[in-house]
Amino acid sequence: MEDMSKVYIKDLNRDRKYFKAQLINRTNNKKHICETLRLVCDELWGKPGMETAIELLVDAMIMAKKMQNRLYYYQKTYHDDTGNKFKDYDGMIGVRARAKMRRERVW
Repeated sequence: MEDMSKVYIKDLNRDRKYFKAQLINRTNNKKHICETLRLVCDELWGKPGMETAIELLVDAMIMAKKMQNRLYYYQKTYHDDTGNKFKDYDGMIGVRARAKMRRERVW
Protein backbone atom coordinates (compact mmCIF):
# COMPACT_ATOMS: atom_id res chain seq x y z
CA MET A 1 0.00 0.00 0.00
CA GLU A 2 1.45 3.36 -1.01
CA ASP A 3 2.04 6.24 1.39
CA MET A 4 -1.02 8.49 0.96
CA SER A 5 0.46 11.31 3.07
CA LYS A 6 2.39 12.44 -0.03
CA VAL A 7 -0.62 12.36 -2.38
CA TYR A 8 -2.13 15.79 -2.77
CA ILE A 9 -5.32 16.97 -4.43
CA LYS A 10 -4.83 16.48 -8.17
CA ASP A 11 -1.63 17.71 -9.69
CA LEU A 12 -2.81 21.21 -10.46
CA ASN A 13 0.51 23.03 -10.36
CA ARG A 14 -0.89 26.47 -11.14
CA ASP A 15 -3.72 26.09 -8.68
CA ARG A 16 -1.49 24.65 -5.97
CA LYS A 17 0.95 27.53 -6.39
CA TYR A 18 -1.89 30.07 -6.21
CA PHE A 19 -3.45 28.49 -3.11
CA LYS A 20 -0.07 28.12 -1.42
CA ALA A 21 0.48 31.85 -1.91
CA GLN A 22 -3.01 32.49 -0.52
CA LEU A 23 -2.24 30.35 2.51
CA ILE A 24 1.15 31.85 3.25
CA ASN A 25 0.72 35.52 2.34
CA ARG A 26 -2.94 36.59 2.56
CA THR A 27 -4.73 37.92 5.64
CA ASN A 28 -8.40 38.33 6.48
CA ASN A 29 -9.97 40.31 9.30
CA LYS A 30 -12.65 37.66 9.94
CA LYS A 31 -11.93 34.27 11.48
CA HIS A 32 -13.36 31.74 9.06
CA ILE A 33 -11.97 28.48 7.69
CA CYS A 34 -9.28 29.96 5.44
CA GLU A 35 -7.97 32.38 8.05
CA THR A 36 -7.90 29.56 10.61
CA LEU A 37 -5.77 27.52 8.19
CA ARG A 38 -3.46 30.53 7.87
CA LEU A 39 -3.17 30.76 11.66
CA VAL A 40 -2.14 27.09 11.77
CA CYS A 41 0.43 27.87 9.05
CA ASP A 42 1.74 30.74 11.23
CA GLU A 43 2.21 28.33 14.14
CA LEU A 44 4.06 25.79 11.97
CA TRP A 45 6.29 28.29 10.19
CA GLY A 46 9.97 27.59 10.74
CA LYS A 47 9.44 24.32 12.60
CA PRO A 48 10.82 20.94 11.47
CA GLY A 49 8.45 19.11 9.14
CA MET A 50 6.83 22.37 8.12
CA GLU A 51 6.97 21.64 4.37
CA THR A 52 4.81 18.51 4.56
CA ALA A 53 2.33 20.18 6.90
CA ILE A 54 2.10 23.24 4.63
CA GLU A 55 1.29 21.02 1.64
CA LEU A 56 -1.51 19.39 3.61
CA LEU A 57 -2.79 22.84 4.61
CA VAL A 58 -2.77 23.80 0.91
CA ASP A 59 -5.00 20.76 0.28
CA ALA A 60 -7.32 21.93 3.06
CA MET A 61 -7.36 25.46 1.59
CA ILE A 62 -8.34 24.10 -1.83
CA MET A 63 -11.11 22.02 -0.25
CA ALA A 64 -12.37 25.01 1.74
CA LYS A 65 -12.52 27.20 -1.38
CA LYS A 66 -14.34 24.49 -3.34
CA MET A 67 -16.82 24.07 -0.48
CA GLN A 68 -17.34 27.84 -0.33
CA ASN A 69 -18.01 27.97 -4.08
CA ARG A 70 -20.50 25.09 -3.86
CA LEU A 71 -22.38 26.68 -0.95
CA TYR A 72 -22.52 29.98 -2.83
CA TYR A 73 -23.91 28.12 -5.86
CA TYR A 74 -26.63 26.50 -3.73
CA GLN A 75 -27.50 29.84 -2.19
CA LYS A 76 -27.88 31.57 -5.56
CA THR A 77 -29.46 28.67 -7.48
CA TYR A 78 -31.88 27.38 -4.88
CA HIS A 79 -32.30 30.51 -2.73
CA ASP A 80 -30.87 28.51 0.14
CA ASP A 81 -31.06 30.47 3.40
CA THR A 82 -29.67 27.75 5.66
CA GLY A 83 -26.06 29.00 5.63
CA ASN A 84 -24.83 31.90 7.71
CA LYS A 85 -23.85 34.04 4.69
CA PHE A 86 -20.71 35.35 6.40
CA LYS A 87 -22.68 36.55 9.44
CA ASP A 88 -21.53 36.10 13.02
CA TYR A 89 -17.85 35.61 12.22
CA ASP A 90 -15.44 36.67 14.93
CA GLY A 91 -13.51 39.83 14.09
CA MET A 92 -9.75 39.53 14.45
CA ILE A 93 -7.29 41.92 16.04
CA GLY A 94 -3.69 42.46 14.98
CA VAL A 95 -4.57 42.13 11.29
CA ARG A 96 -2.04 44.72 10.04
CA ALA A 97 0.86 43.23 11.98
CA ARG A 98 -0.05 39.71 10.85
CA ALA A 99 -0.39 40.87 7.22
CA LYS A 100 3.04 42.52 7.35
CA MET A 101 4.63 39.41 8.88
CA ARG A 102 3.08 37.15 6.23
CA ARG A 103 4.11 39.39 3.32
CA GLU A 104 7.71 39.41 4.54
CA ARG A 105 7.99 35.60 4.65
CA VAL A 106 10.51 33.99 2.37
CA TRP A 107 9.40 30.64 0.94
